[in-house]
Amino acid sequence: ATGNTAGSGDQTGLYQGTLRQNLAFLDRFWMVEVGYPEVEQELSILARVVPALPEELRKGMIAFATEVRKLFVGGQVEVTLSTRTLVRWAKMAEFFRPLAAQGKNPLLHALERALSFRAEPESRSALAEIAQRIFG
Repeated sequence: ATGNTAGSGDQTGLYQGTLRQNLAFLDRFWMVEVGYPEVEQELSILARVVPALPEELRKGMIAFATEVRKLFVGGQVEVTLSTRTLVRWAKMAEFFRPLAAQGKNPLLHALERALSFRAEPESRSALAEIAQRIFG
């Protein structure tokens, strides 16, 4: 079983609907804290999932994810980029590649749909600034 609350319920409001679990039930599990994969691991994941994306773009996406994660841990934004979201973003960026012919940036278009649209307006601005700094 996995969860972001370790069975203690959600004090942050980020995981609504989670409840405090029965201690006898929790006693049957090992608790393990797992962080994000190393950069090289995430590069490998993205290369396997979306090999058509250039390596420099994949590196930029991971740099973006790393910055967003730091802001999330610091309580500055309410959304984060899990590896699952990073993979979704990469797949969407590849899917939206034809939008470049219409003058749209497929990477940013995909980022909005993979992450930014679920963020509060202030956080969206922060995400856009990070993306601008990394991708130009």
